[in-house]
Amino acid sequence: MRFPPEARNPWALSRQSTAPAMRVRLVADRGPDDERLPTIMALKKTICQDEERLELARNEVEVLRRASHEGRHVGREFIVQYFSHKELPCQDGGSVRTEVHLLMEWCGGGSLLPRILKDETVAIARCPNMLEVEVVVVLRQTALALAFLHSLGIAHYDLKPENVLFTDGDVRLCDFGSASSRQWQDMSTETSRQTVREVELFFAHRTTPMFRPPELADPDLVRLPIGTPADVFMLGLCLYQMLFAVHAFPLEGRLANIHVRYSLPEGADNYYSPGLLATLVALLSRDPRKRPVAEELSVTGLLRPAER
Repeated sequence: MRFPPEARNPWALSRQSTAPAMRVRLVADRGPDDERLPTIMALKKTICQDEERLELARNEVEVLRRASHEGRHVGREFIVQYFSHKELPCQDGGSVRTEVHLLMEWCGGGSLLPRILKDETVAIARCPNMLEVEVVVVLRQTALALAFLHSLGIAHYDLKPENVLFTDGDVRLCDFGSASSRQWQDMSTETSRQTVREVELFFAHRTTPMFRPPELADPDLVRLPIGTPADVFMLGLCLYQMLFAVHAFPLEGRLANIHVRYSLPEGADNYYSPGLLATLVALLSRDPRKRPVAEELSVTGLLRPAER
């Protein structure tokens, strides 16, 4: 079968890719094995110039394949659907590199980021930004996707608005190159320097610095447990942007992430409910052991008062 590109899709640029995903149509040679495939899909091409980038690309494929094989669980429907993949060796001058082609669900609604920015360059907080009813739907569906992923023992480790897509009004979580089952739940001041260095090397090219929780912003200094609660903190940062259009730590740099230094715009409580603002504060808890688990948001998108 052939998959000629019809249009570029800007949402799927990734840190290890030099080309975006493309909207493709299955136009010929459709065999019995292809009957389950939709006519329109997304083709993500990842150009891997070294083993590290190839490992990240293969990791994304493996996470999506595993999710698709356990697809009867609640929350799976909010993860982008995997269809197929292949690895292609190619020549680049005198060197040989690998291209990983990943065929997956086409999400025509774009990402969360344009819904936050509303086609504007935002330098200062805008309150209100998105409507609460819309925010809560996105929050709940993304939390369900995370809860499903966490039930498999996998942390996403790179949640941000660009990785939350939409199709037919529903969320699809994407970009699993940084996802991993590796967690360091015993990280503390007693952790050896060797283990800390292992953590630093593991996350050197994973996660987006602005979205790192304290335990990832500086593992050596902070010495807090590392695992699925990192995703919950990143969800809190996405929530902050949905409410106020800007990042919680826009100019502060790494120290703001380490100390969770942010403030709510004046009048926020006039536009958003106490439950939503309390949920935001809980998600952005500095100590990962005090953050809610994603499943706690799966019913209404908000934490119930008794849960905090």
